[in-house]
Amino acid sequence: MSRFRRRVVVTGLGAVSPIGLDAPSTWKNCLAGENGVRSVNFFGTEAWPVRIGAEVRNFEFSRYEHDSFRPLIPYLPRGLKYGLAAAEEAMADAGLNENSLSPHRFGLSMGAFNECPSLAEMNNWWRLERDFDPPRYFPVDDRMDLWISQVSSARGLCQRWRCGGPYYVMSAACASGTMSQGAAFRTIRRGKADVMLAGGFDGMVEQTTCLSFALLGALSTQNDEPGKAVRPFDLCRNGFVLGEGAAVLVFEELEHALQRGARIYAEVAGYASTMASESITDMTPNGSHQGKAMSLAVADAMLEPTEINYINAHGTSTRANDVSETRAIRRAFGAHADKIAVSSTKSMVGHLLHSAGAIEGLLTVLAIRDQVAPPTINYEHADPECDLDYVPNVARPLTIDAACSNSFAFGGNNATILYRRYCGASARTAVEMVR
Repeated sequence: MSRFRRRVVVTGLGAVSPIGLDAPSTWKNCLAGENGVRSVNFFGTEAWPVRIGAEVRNFEFSRYEHDSFRPLIPYLPRGLKYGLAAAEEAMADAGLNENSLSPHRFGLSMGAFNECPSLAEMNNWWRLERDFDPPRYFPVDDRMDLWISQVSSARGLCQRWRCGGPYYVMSAACASGTMSQGAAFRTIRRGKADVMLAGGFDGMVEQTTCLSFALLGALSTQNDEPGKAVRPFDLCRNGFVLGEGAAVLVFEELEHALQRGARIYAEVAGYASTMASESITDMTPNGSHQGKAMSLAVADAMLEPTEINYINAHGTSTRANDVSETRAIRRAFGAHADKIAVSSTKSMVGHLLHSAGAIEGLLTVLAIRDQVAPPTINYEHADPECDLDYVPNVARPLTIDAACSNSFAFGGNNATILYRRYCGASARTAVEMVR
């Protein structure tokens, strides 16, 4: 018995990151090994054990303002602003707008979280508590709660772009951005949509999040040398650094993209997720669950493990994760693991939490387009337990026909998205037959 599934391609990219305010500058600085980790500016850190972060700097939201949300701009969380900006860029990059798509065939899948209140919101709450005078309170309409609540924050993007199709918000910790790509991919492949905005946004370089992760012992305390703090797979690694930003990819059904003459960056080939329930904070030491996610993604793409050339690793720079991920890669790829280039772009942008998988997926797509593996910077001392090719410190030209992007989250959520080089519709039919 056979069935058919539609092919999915990437036709637009947008990003706001600690190393660039759009996708081209983020990619350029990534290849150059630019480091986005610095002392935190958003709040005072003098008494804090961790005083460093990968913040978005010099971001001006005014250029992205739109009538659909203009009255709410002072009260929008930072992360949502990054997401709106990244989506604006991605749609323009794809040559699409809200009037060029059938609303019910256009959907959205985002990794997002309920951010802490902005200072503007908190100021108004305090003022209301001190002197209850409703006219002095900022004017709120019924959209306000929908724009700042966890489940509905991504709704702001839907409202901006008039998406009327499938809608998903993923809140699966560090795997959210990758799971959002997986959901968008499967939605199009199953015929439920023609175009999906996929990605994630986060703006959690703030007091509560920093304190929480610091108390867990997950953050690097190398405050005196921010540029050296994140060192994935290095023997001297001691934790990750929180980052912030957004990345949005336009996923499109292949025939839909070809009919309108769209530029194609890469093809979305496979996706899989697994769950590890042993611990809420620790990776599975032997990498079994993470390795299974990679193996299933390769199988979903109808590829052989030996066809994978590059992996954008979860690579958090923690003692446990990097060893576990190394073992997982060996489990999934066997002897071929030694031939795969593996890099952690978190070494440059930090850990973007709910948007981590989104920015890493975007960088993986660009690695395929330009046939180059991004570096893992700050790699100076080899760890005997991390024994793969981590593309140390300098980007490397590389033939990349297929690549994986991994996200392994607190809570046990593991996800792998697989992209491959697009070689034209003649190489494989626009609709694949699966036996």
